[in-house]
Amino acid sequence: MAVLYETPRLAVRDLTDDDADALYELHRHAAVTDWLASPPSAGPAEERARLAEWRGRGHPPGYGFFAIVERDTGRLVGVQVLKPFADRPYVDLGWRLHPDAWGRGYATEAARGAIAYAANTLGRNDSEIAAVTLPGNARSRAVMERLGMTYAGDVVHAGLPHVLYLLRPVAPSADALVAGATARAPLRSADGKSGAAMESVVIGGEAYVLKTFDVGSDWLLRASGDAGCRAVALWERGLYDAVPAAIDHTVVGAARGAGAAYPAALLMRDVSPWLVPEDAPVSMDDHRAFLAAMAAMHAAFWERSGLDALMPMASRYAMFAPGITAAEPDADVPRYVAPGWEALRRNASGLADVVLPLLDDPWPLCAALAGTPATLLHGDWKLGNLGRRSDDGRVILLDWDRPGPGPATADLAWYVAVNCERLPESKDATLATYRVALDAHGVDTAPWWDRQVTLALLGAFLQLGWSKAGQPDELAWWGAHVERAARLLPGH
Repeated sequence: MAVLYETPRLAVRDLTDDDADALYELHRHAAVTDWLASPPSAGPAEERARLAEWRGRGHPPGYGFFAIVERDTGRLVGVQVLKPFADRPYVDLGWRLHPDAWGRGYATEAARGAIAYAANTLGRNDSEIAAVTLPGNARSRAVMERLGMTYAGDVVHAGLPHVLYLLRPVAPSADALVAGATARAPLRSADGKSGAAMESVVIGGEAYVLKTFDVGSDWLLRASGDAGCRAVALWERGLYDAVPAAIDHTVVGAARGAGAAYPAALLMRDVSPWLVPEDAPVSMDDHRAFLAAMAAMHAAFWERSGLDALMPMASRYAMFAPGITAAEPDADVPRYVAPGWEALRRNASGLADVVLPLLDDPWPLCAALAGTPATLLHGDWKLGNLGRRSDDGRVILLDWDRPGPGPATADLAWYVAVNCERLPESKDATLATYRVALDAHGVDTAPWWDRQVTLALLGAFLQLGWSKAGQPDELAWWGAHVERAARLLPGH
């Protein structure tokens, strides 16, 4: 029998028919099989059938179900699982231990060895390792967390609800993240206005972009209240992996200092040849693809729990308040915000009377929106963050700096507000196009659409109304929607 790997106390080897009695001793305990959603074993004959079924699955060499044995006694104390997921791009890391072996750290020790074996022998990256268990299995969840895995959401596995944990390394620094790079050079994007440092990087002959976040130099982090670097938190929580396949988020790695939120960094594939050219009009085909991808993402995260630690809606709607931007007098965008709001007060005082108080206290708008469905928002669907891959047609979506839970139409409203001069169809047609795309994903928009989209348009004006004060046609369109939304706020 072949030994896959050894740890200080354990050996993990192939299972044989001679293990049937020991497997019966393992699987006859309900304390073990309850978490496998199966009854206790009836005897060694059932275990021989189980072994035959495991072998019959046709796993690639090096994958499957293996015996965990004590090195000093040779006793089989459990089963180590290392196999491809049937429906996810991960390696399934699992374990089951005899109750007599609980509390000794065997599960953690064997699993750590399996992770090393997967990397060194099977060539699998840590970011490909996943584990699932039933939600109430506190012991297994504790092992996953000791392994450095993070909860990534709820999934259906083997027909039952499970929790998914992912193992993904976070480098201790930006330099460690790009270790082995053969070229690094500063990168300046005309569309980049936050103050984040960008570098072009070549690793293994492939082109990447390194984005470094530092709250001391990035006004958007400060204005949006990003105390924990949300873009890196998405990596740590495995949420990039949950983004639908229609979207290329480009992220391949992350870094942050031990015990500190900043500095932090993301490593992304360089997709610059496929991005929307600066200031160029957008084709109808690309525009419709962007809206379809937006709808696909929102549908994938529809009413998902566990997103509250990301950007709250109140921070999203207050970040362009005069009091916040006044604290950033040297930043590229904030210097224009206060004069823009003053111009709005002069040119459209009635509109300003609705909007300016909400900038100081967006609670009424947030409360009104809270009664409508929520999803994961990207937060910045501007054309500078978008593109289409020429090889597979997927939509590129960059700059995941402002993700958080909120109404789907908040992303949509921002899209029409920030890109208004370059869209190939009207704002009203754009709203309708997105709604059709969302309906196509099985989301029933009829009960909530009119209310949510009206309120979300008010929210987008809180974010960008300062930039529209000198555009009469824009003010007329937005003003009508703001007026309708104001009547939906608490107290009206």
